[in-house]
Amino acid sequence: MTKPSWFEPTNNISEVSEPSADAFALDPSMDFQKIRCLWLISFIQDLRTFMGFSSRFYVQGLSTYPSLYQAVLHLRDEFQRSNSSASVTLGTSPSDYDRLTCLFSICLMMQESISSPPIDAMSNSFWSSGLDILDGALMQSRGLWDFSVQNLRPFLHQHLVETYPDALQKIEYVRRMTEVLGQVSLEARIGVEKCLLNMLCRTNDAQTVFLVDDGWTPDSLLSSMHGQ
Repeated sequence: MTKPSWFEPTNNISEVSEPSADAFALDPSMDFQKIRCLWLISFIQDLRTFMGFSSRFYVQGLSTYPSLYQAVLHLRDEFQRSNSSASVTLGTSPSDYDRLTCLFSICLMMQESISSPPIDAMSNSFWSSGLDILDGALMQSRGLWDFSVQNLRPFLHQHLVETYPDALQKIEYVRRMTEVLGQVSLEARIGVEKCLLNMLCRTNDAQTVFLVDDGWTPDSLLSSMHGQ
């Protein structure tokens, strides 16, 4: 990791998600699954500090952005439905892929909002954070994505394209992160998604919405990992 967070899209994870032929040629015995596991541990550890970059996000999560907060609550509801004991399946389903893509896209925009100066909103005279702009876009276009993760994913994709100069880099980075999560164990993938949802769905009094002793925090997830 060359940047202080794995949610910085300038980090290079190409060899983690899609090892090249050159990498295999240099060391045919290299265990790329082990490399993914090491990356996963580093990523989970990074989750512990991600929200700590901003006391506001740590205390309130995304609850100060009403439309964005509704979007992550919907992702939470879809996660719970998808991972009920009656319906959970091995592998990454299209709905799993859509949810993870949405979560990573939102987290990248959060990281940008935390670490960068505000960006100009549609060339207006006032300045807004990236999350303010995203929240406004979600509110104005609610009919396009409401209650559909399948629609939310392309909406966020288009929002990145329209808002960020490095949109293609962000989109490609999100794709690679999602692919890496699809290549680890089911338990690890579900655990990462739990942690992300637990952070993003904090209420405005800093309360989490899930049990903290059931893999919903980075510490509990790390303690449960066994060669993922």
